[in-house]
Amino acid sequence: MESIGVNLQNAETAYQDKGIFNGLFPEIISDDTIINKYTEIIRPLEPVTTDSLIHNIHVLKKPTNTWTAISQCEINCGFRFQKQVIDDDGQITWIPVKKEDNAVPCSNMIQSFWEEIDIRLNQTRVTNHAHNAQLTSIIDKLTTSHYYESTIGQLAGVFDDTENPDIYSIDNDGFKLRQNMWCDNELVNLTGPLYSTISNNSYPIPSDIEISIAMTRNKNEVLIVQNDNTKNDTFRIELIYLEICVPRIIIKAEIQHHIENILKKKPIELLYNRFELRSFLINSGTISWDSDSLFQGYDIVS
Repeated sequence: MESIGVNLQNAETAYQDKGIFNGLFPEIISDDTIINKYTEIIRPLEPVTTDSLIHNIHVLKKPTNTWTAISQCEINCGFRFQKQVIDDDGQITWIPVKKEDNAVPCSNMIQSFWEEIDIRLNQTRVTNHAHNAQLTSIIDKLTTSHYYESTIGQLAGVFDDTENPDIYSIDNDGFKLRQNMWCDNELVNLTGPLYSTISNNSYPIPSDIEISIAMTRNKNEVLIVQNDNTKNDTFRIELIYLEICVPRIIIKAEIQHHIENILKKKPIELLYNRFELRSFLINSGTISWDSDSLFQGYDIVS
């Protein structure tokens, strides 16, 4: 099943109506299941370096009655936007980009930076293996810029272009706002939801399931635009740090015991709806065929 959308509710409000587990376990109707909530900050297993392409994050198991709201995770990132400079001796250095360079990263960098976010539960992939390299502008329209208030959207670097970004225009407010954020700046800190193709799922993950996240960065040429045809500069976006903010939910021991008794009698299925976005050109007069590959060749967890 394809589902386009995101879940932007936090752990406190998302489950307060019918109880956190009522959808999975109709027998449980408690509306005061949660006794505590906290956010755990998790960093990649390997240090973040300039050459890092993939960042692996392991979400550790917790005590039995602690569940993980994986669909409500947030990410914090620090970026440097730099221009390559070559001196007379051929030595290469990188300096902060200036406004007169007429170059900026694309909108919604907290999401666009990632070509792929691969989430696995007990080593089984639950995200589809689709690439986001050519979909950043579409993702902008479907996610952050439509769901956030402007002040929160700014935290994620959301300033959509109002004109063609490849052509200089004084009326492109998004381009100018991104210049103010990125240019002449040593470090840009952004924060926002961890979007993936399963971001719209509302149920938390049991504590005895291992969660691993692999995040692959996008190429610089996909992320950066320079609208001055007289220049041919080389730019890069360098990731300085990465943090995953993981909501943890602690439920009553008697509720956890009730759940374990139910699971002894029958298994449950934790359904994962995923959405897939594709972008392609269809030439006039050309017959094109497209098939849905969402569940072709991928492992599905149930």
